[in-house]
Amino acid sequence: RLGTVIFTMLFGLATFTILFGIVVDVITSFFIKGQLGMGNVIAKDHVLLVNFPGVARVQQLVEELRSDPTHRNRDIVVVTDQIDRLPGPIEHVFFINGSPLQKDTYERARIGDARMALVLATAYDDPASDAVVASAVAVINSITGSIYFVAECIDDKHRMLFDSVSCDAVVPGLRIAGNLLVQEIDDPGVAQMIDVITSNLRGTTIFSLKVEEELPQVSYQELAKACLDSDINLLSVN
Repeated sequence: RLGTVIFTMLFGLATFTILFGIVVDVITSFFIKGQLGMGNVIAKDHVLLVNFPGVARVQQLVEELRSDPTHRNRDIVVVTDQIDRLPGPIEHVFFINGSPLQKDTYERARIGDARMALVLATAYDDPASDAVVASAVAVINSITGSIYFVAECIDDKHRMLFDSVSCDAVVPGLRIAGNLLVQEIDDPGVAQMIDVITSNLRGTTIFSLKVEEELPQVSYQELAKACLDSDINLLSVN
């Protein structure tokens, strides 16, 4: 009995300690790899944020996405090789450390299961940013054509880069900001109005509708009046 007790205490406790240490090491390694973006994400129907132009910019986009009821609990995966780790733990935000121009980076981000992608500028003072963004769009197109993605363009002179890569939408962020600055000089209050209607933080107030069926030939005025009768302000027809 004494031998059994000693054997159980010594070898049993040692075995348990070793196994427990292995489990702890595996879990710790998993979290460290996740923080450094070296692993694979486990996500589905998520949003990809490609490139990292700055902490404030990325945080703003995450807040805007979270403010939309459609994306409130949706996972967000940041894909970039510009940082070593995310600036802080953010719920439902994951990190993949890798080049946005390589296929395996997007495979680790499970792009095949993603819902959409936002391809951001690398930096707003980087003259090569638009070329990198357009190249990233081309890589995404070569992997999957099933997700909707929007690209950010800094210089309008580089718009031709995006015309050849089948991007769903291109947003000239700096040009829009410049337009608002000038409009605010001429018409004070315009910038505040645009900020309210385009920000999910203020509530969802602006929508787009794709019309599938052929509409009867009506004037813009007639269409605008018909919408106004339903408490809808028509802003534009594209």
